[in-house]
Amino acid sequence: MVGRCDPIDQEHIRDRTLEAMGAKALVRKVARGSVAERWGIRPGDRLLSLNGNRLRDVFDYQLLIQEPELELLMQRDGNLITLHILKEESQDLGIEFENSLFDGVKKCNSNCLFCFVDQMPNGLRRTLYFKDDDYRLSFLHGNFITLNNLIPEEAERIVKFRISPLYVSLHSTSPQVRSFLMGTSRAEHGLRMLQYLDCQGVSTNIQIVLCPGINDGTVLESTLADLLFKYNHINTVGIVPVARGNHFHGHPRIVNCTPEKAGELIETVERWQQAFRAKRGRNTVFAADEFFVLTRKPFPERTYYDHFEQLENGIGLCRLFMDEAEAYLEKMLSQARIGGGAEKRAKMTIRAPSLPLLIVTGITAKPVLSEVLQKVLSIYQMDVELLAVPNSSLGPRITVTGLLFGKDIIEALSSSDCAKRVVLLPDIIFNSYGRTLDGMSLHELKENTGLSIRVVRSEGKAFVQSIPGRNTVGGKRDHDLSLESDTGKTATMVKSKEEIAHVCHQH
Repeated sequence: MVGRCDPIDQEHIRDRTLEAMGAKALVRKVARGSVAERWGIRPGDRLLSLNGNRLRDVFDYQLLIQEPELELLMQRDGNLITLHILKEESQDLGIEFENSLFDGVKKCNSNCLFCFVDQMPNGLRRTLYFKDDDYRLSFLHGNFITLNNLIPEEAERIVKFRISPLYVSLHSTSPQVRSFLMGTSRAEHGLRMLQYLDCQGVSTNIQIVLCPGINDGTVLESTLADLLFKYNHINTVGIVPVARGNHFHGHPRIVNCTPEKAGELIETVERWQQAFRAKRGRNTVFAADEFFVLTRKPFPERTYYDHFEQLENGIGLCRLFMDEAEAYLEKMLSQARIGGGAEKRAKMTIRAPSLPLLIVTGITAKPVLSEVLQKVLSIYQMDVELLAVPNSSLGPRITVTGLLFGKDIIEALSSSDCAKRVVLLPDIIFNSYGRTLDGMSLHELKENTGLSIRVVRSEGKAFVQSIPGRNTVGGKRDHDLSLESDTGKTATMVKSKEEIAHVCHQH
């Protein structure tokens, strides 16, 4: 590999270049021993162009670095630097960027009648009020997009790069119903974009927010029929209940689902699963976990959910959690039988912590944790209590654990007799910087309660392990606690550099 480094000092060129290029491809990390490290690229540098091309995002970057000869225009400390590099074809440079999108995030211009972002109370961090509608974030992070603002150039780029699957908020295939729910005449354009992408082989995971009296009943039947017979590349259809919380100021026709409506929806989904299986060989359409909680029906077996492709949408999380926990418990019991039964069980009991535990959760997850905990306590003889925290900040109908506020947890703990208990918090209440929705850190929760608090990973196996005091992450720094981002998508949804490169290698 050979190359040279040429500094460019002309101030007017620098200003015009930064204005034209945007200068947002900020280098966060450089891999050791990589091409980038050998040529002196370092964190804090900005990549402005590659082979004379302005970079919009990591897709452009991954496509262009496949070439063996590269010219990189960089900005460092206010100066422009040009790097001329020869390398192996398709060899990676070893650069990680601060953000995947260099030209900014495309904002949602719809005015959905039920938008949950619009229901956020004042005083929270700014990112919680931003509504994105960017196809790149849909692929990279699993964010649901409307396609209403997608322009033909972007649609062609999706097809060219095979940016698939995408996650699409559909709600209805009726132009009139979709336009009403989304508060924009552009909703019909979104339907045309979905049809175009499907015809081009781009697969999608569909979300339908069920609004009783608007897009349920015959409207839902028509939507599911369209998806089955008029589209060929629909991976999944996830149906979730609309959430009307304390700060809802939208249309009066938006109401929460009743247990009766939830029961009807479950029956509708089961019927359409049969139709999708007959035509496509998989269930495809699923009801969110919350519908089963509303009706107090048992969660379906894992075969109901196909490959669990809408976990981040609250579909199949409870079943997966229970299966993971039960599989780990069965493994422990099997080891106990092999290792001497009662003697092995006694050793398990010895490992239990001396202090009793209090496990904090949301309303939705309580029956799941109760069932798992009952089985755990058949092995570990100890004092454990569950505390289901109501969401006073967003409203009693907002029952998922990940949307609990720090102040709600503090209030619940202060009214509970838990002074001598070790409190276990699920990691999903924190974002990637270790903050709750209302900005509290683990340290602040400890300070405000005076309690011993630990953080537990929100997985079935990790939950079981945490009961005897293992696999907690309470000793980590606050900003290392969680795997969840402000978008609500877990880190497992983020596409790796290798996956992005694979998409780009197809061209």
